[in-house]
Amino acid sequence: MKHFSEQQVKDMIKLKFGQEVSDHHHLSYVSNKLLGKLFGCSGSKIRQLYMAHFAKIRAKNAPLLTRLRSHGAVQERTYYGYCFLKPHEIAWLTSSSTLRRQISVSIPMRCSHFMREFPGAHINPTLLREVYTRHFIKKKKLRWYKSPKHQDPEKHAQMLKTMKGQLTKARNDGYRLVYIDETCFTRKTVLDAEW
Repeated sequence: MKHFSEQQVKDMIKLKFGQEVSDHHHLSYVSNKLLGKLFGCSGSKIRQLYMAHFAKIRAKNAPLLTRLRSHGAVQERTYYGYCFLKPHEIAWLTSSSTLRRQISVSIPMRCSHFMREFPGAHINPTLLREVYTRHFIKKKKLRWYKSPKHQDPEKHAQMLKTMKGQLTKARNDGYRLVYIDETCFTRKTVLDAEW
């Protein structure tokens, strides 16, 4: 990329506007395209150069308070990545209980669950997929089977107790529970593969 000195930019402004000006609201005598041919660059590059020069002049002539506000608050840089995840956070993400609990939950929603569980940590879908890849967690096909009509009463009671426990935990964790009655589920509405 060709670089231009400040003097060259001033020469462009003099050729275009006939004199050295501080903004572009003046009569121009030469097009940007022609100036680009003279200086060996595109017309859009010419416009970009003199507009940046005018912005510097405006910033230099602005009041002190305006200049201070333009800088904004200094923010510390925050580092996100696999190396900044703590061992107990990775263990929670890759545990079988977490994966079983997050069946049919999308990757972005899993990230939200993680940040709700660990408020000081941050994760995005790309990083979560990297965690799964490093721990050999793959997307596998789900096996669906029909439960028999006449179930074992003890097994049925245990399943009911487990479901009540999961609902109680979700309510205690701050999730909003929505009850939907008379809903028809087909095989197309259920995921075929899961992490």
